[in-house]
Amino acid sequence: PGPVPALGARAAAAPPPASAAASAPVPAPTEPPARRAQAERRRESDRRMLRAAIALIARHGAKGASLAQIGLAAGYSRGLPAERFGAKLALLGAVMDASLAWFDRYLESRLAGKSGLAALRARVLAHGEGVRDSSEAAICLYQLMVDASGPEPELAPRVTQLHATYREGFLRHLREAEAAGELRGGVDLERTAGVLLSIIHGLCLQHLGAGDTARLPEDAVDACDRILRDISAP
Repeated sequence: PGPVPALGARAAAAPPPASAAASAPVPAPTEPPARRAQAERRRESDRRMLRAAIALIARHGAKGASLAQIGLAAGYSRGLPAERFGAKLALLGAVMDASLAWFDRYLESRLAGKSGLAALRARVLAHGEGVRDSSEAAICLYQLMVDASGPEPELAPRVTQLHATYREGFLRHLREAEAAGELRGGVDLERTAGVLLSIIHGLCLQHLGAGDTARLPEDAVDACDRILRDISAP
């Protein structure tokens, strides 16, 4: 036997077989800490500017929320929103995207395990609860919808897309209900989805305008049930 290594010394490791070396995973390059910190600061500043934009738009509409005001309200320079988003339209679009992403997450757990009419009622309830529980963001979103037909016409395509996304959610559940035999024959699913969405939007605007959204979820489900009674199978 050869000499015994001294205590604490590290024995030289035998080289791995060629086949093992070839199959060993290559460590992914790690992002430098300074770059990670910079990316996180950028994400945080974006979040703060979007929150500031939501608050200002909810109070003053899109016309009353300039990029400079949003930057200052977020605690940054007047020029940062323009530097980050470019045009104001891009920032308003980011606000709408963030609102839709939030609602998708909010909706996911409420639709779990449901389909057809049960999912439809759950979606209607989630619309009402979402506005009730996040009224400032809801006011901002509905303000942008109104502004799209007035002072901010460039938003119209985004609002049309948003309405189409919401309507498609209702339509999907109506198709599920039809396939499951929950609806009477001859129901115009496209028209029913549009009517439901219009009723929900009208109720949301009414409650937000009155400054009292406590009963909005209950009123939304009640309105939905009145429609469903007319189209449900006997």
